[in-house]
Amino acid sequence: MRLQKAVNRAIRASHTGAQLPDGLTSMGNIQSIPALLDRASKAIGLIADNAATLAKVGPDVQILLEDGKKLYKTLEQADVTQEQTRASQLPAAVATFNINKAKL
Repeated sequence: MRLQKAVNRAIRASHTGAQLPDGLTSMGNIQSIPALLDRASKAIGLIADNAATLAKVGPDVQILLEDGKKLYKTLEQADVTQEQTRASQLPAAVATFNINKAKL
């Protein structure tokens, strides 16, 4: 699921008079992977909650949800792997500093 694909479907539904949450009809400005993951998670929930309305203006909503969940899991795992790799490459002093900073 591309977020834009879900937004486009929600906009089509709103043009038919359907009342949908703003979280489905606009993407917002996403500038980081954590923000994208948060937005995707919310979108998946909103799509599930509004599946009947969205089904009126496009093919099976379940396929959209399945694609969204797969993409979310893939992106989340890639982010975790990247962060673990980055953290493992930090010098010991920096890692200790970050641990102590997190305790504050």
